[in-house]
Amino acid sequence: MSFHKCYNIGKDNCIKRIDKTKQKYQERVNEMGILLGRWDCEYCSKKGIPADVRHCPSCGNPVGQNVKYYLPQGSKDYVDPKVVPKGADWKCGYCESYNRSDSEVCSNCGAPKGAGKDYFQNHAENAARSSSADSSPGNTGGNTYYGGGTAGEASSYYSRGISGSSSSSYYSYPQKKDFNYWLKWIIAGIAVIAVIIGIAAIVTPKEKTLTVEGFSWERTLYIEKYKTVRESGWNIPSGGRLQYTREEVRSYDHQFVGYRTETYTEQEIDHYESYVSGYRDLGNGYFEEIIDQRPVYRTVTKTREVPQYVDVPVYDTKYYYDIDKWVKNHTVDTNGRDQEPYWGQEPPASTGSPKLGDERVSSRSETYRIIGTLSGTKNSRSYEIGYSDWEKLKKGDSVRCKVYASGKIEFLKDQ
Repeated sequence: MSFHKCYNIGKDNCIKRIDKTKQKYQERVNEMGILLGRWDCEYCSKKGIPADVRHCPSCGNPVGQNVKYYLPQGSKDYVDPKVVPKGADWKCGYCESYNRSDSEVCSNCGAPKGAGKDYFQNHAENAARSSSADSSPGNTGGNTYYGGGTAGEASSYYSRGISGSSSSSYYSYPQKKDFNYWLKWIIAGIAVIAVIIGIAAIVTPKEKTLTVEGFSWERTLYIEKYKTVRESGWNIPSGGRLQYTREEVRSYDHQFVGYRTETYTEQEIDHYESYVSGYRDLGNGYFEEIIDQRPVYRTVTKTREVPQYVDVPVYDTKYYYDIDKWVKNHTVDTNGRDQEPYWGQEPPASTGSPKLGDERVSSRSETYRIIGTLSGTKNSRSYEIGYSDWEKLKKGDSVRCKVYASGKIEFLKDQ
């Protein structure tokens, strides 16, 4: 906006118009969806350098060959697509620095696009030959070479690039190791190994020596009694004696009785909106937003007819009867802290068909334990083992065994 126009509308109004113009321009740039990326210097580890800055502002080194552009978290730096170079960066064949696609020469060493490793060597040799020709009689002119220098200057420029002087690092950059990156993976690896060792230490049984200090045992007889019991069912089993019957609900019939109107809400697509689903790396430090469409829903109220059912009970005759059968009655328990186990009093055996009041042993259970102290521990505890091992041990014996995390022990077979 010109000075005369600002003068005519007033200073404040002029500033407002300028700000409004800038705002509209920025909105138009944002709609185009091109963002400026960042890169980290691999030599001094400076972070978040804007992609349009080709040399590290901290150490002066150019964008390295291992650079990875990225978008910063929490902020978006939109740029005008007109200033974004077309295509990906190209790598200099001489110093391996990366340059914008629209650059014809390397911003780091000055070599043209497509030059190889021997570019400056060949350039210097050509310069030396031309210098000799220039010094011959009758030749008073001086040829100039790339960069505006003479042949001698070009030769000196190359010699500085390959000599052991302090400027030699200008052409060849060491790949600095990111210590923090490797430290993170080393710590993670140590943690994983520690977890594996810890699990193995818990799960793997340990060989120890057990000193036997005492014994205990328990035996149980489960006794059944033949008696008359009252039961019920939809039929009478063999041996049952009917006592009475009663009409009871046996099931339910799910019957249809009509419809009712129900109001409900439903989500319907109202329209579609654009959103950023991701970012496309353009390979030159810039990123392009990937725009997709997604539906926007609205809530609508509708009605529908819903079928109605009722559960109608279905009655049937239920039989109540008496029947003679074996039923659980009691247990006979014995125990001790010695090595002389025995079974408790068993009911007398009956002959022929069972009679009311008869008893019998339905099943048995037995448990055998040793009390002892494991090597490396101070407190004694009880361990359950099989009868065949239990009866062979004596008080004071020391036996080698495997001890599991669950507390179970297993005697080694070679003893």
